[in-house]
Amino acid sequence: MLVFKNFFGDYPSTIKYFKRFGNDPETIMKHATFIDHAKKNVFNSLDKTIGILDEPEEIKKIELWIGKVHRSKRISREDFLSLGNSIVKSVKLALGDQCTEEDEEAWQTVIGALMSAFAESSSK
Repeated sequence: MLVFKNFFGDYPSTIKYFKRFGNDPETIMKHATFIDHAKKNVFNSLDKTIGILDEPEEIKKIELWIGKVHRSKRISREDFLSLGNSIVKSVKLALGDQCTEEDEEAWQTVIGALMSAFAESSSK
């Protein structure tokens, strides 16, 4: 949940997308349905996508699915990118000194591109 702790802490305006789980980050992050959503939808999708970076057709399927799921929420491109920033920040914090500047740049490039694609797909 480090990703969402960073996300809500750094970008508090994004809490509006999660109001069905609660009105504050602590309540939202303790909500069983939110935890399930984070695990199954956010992290599993990212894990799968990163695992198939050399398979653009498969990535496109995930993009379309994410777009369909998030379209009605009208999530801004900036907020998708903010989530990407929170993911990279969390990876860096988790890895500590083992995360080099080059590693951070690589993660930012990959996650930023994915978040941009997800934002594009959800805006159609």
